[in-house]
Amino acid sequence: MRLVTLRTPDGPAAAIERAEGRFVITDNSGNTYRDIGDLLRRESDWLSIADRANTAAPPDADVFRPVLQPGAVICVGLNYRTHILEMGRDLPSVPTYFGKLARSLTDPETAVELPQASDKVDYEGELCVVIGSGGRNIPEAKAWDAVAGLTLLNDVSM
Repeated sequence: MRLVTLRTPDGPAAAIERAEGRFVITDNSGNTYRDIGDLLRRESDWLSIADRANTAAPPDADVFRPVLQPGAVICVGLNYRTHILEMGRDLPSVPTYFGKLARSLTDPETAVELPQASDKVDYEGELCVVIGSGGRNIPEAKAWDAVAGLTLLNDVSM
């Protein structure tokens, strides 16, 4: 099972992808969720709601990024030892955190446009953790309870 946000003729829609195809996720009134983020924000029981989806999605619908307008994009930098050493940097003693603007995210298969000032471009495949339920001071033993899923991200920077 994979949760996706699709570009449909009626606009973006959260969907579930199973072996037998893609199905648009709807609430009890038959309304679609704008994206996976909308589903996560509105429904505490989002997984069972997604699992019940049975309305076939348009077969030619393109895939958007899962969450179109994330509340926050928090990144951990300098997290890959080999790459840190390739760049000639010292290994950090503590994690390096930074944020990205939501408008810097693109959809799968979208061409990355580089500005003219980009004479040195770097890219890295990253693991992206999508948080389903927020919170503070979550004990380490319960951290995975807040995670809705994992996806891939291509981090391009200059």
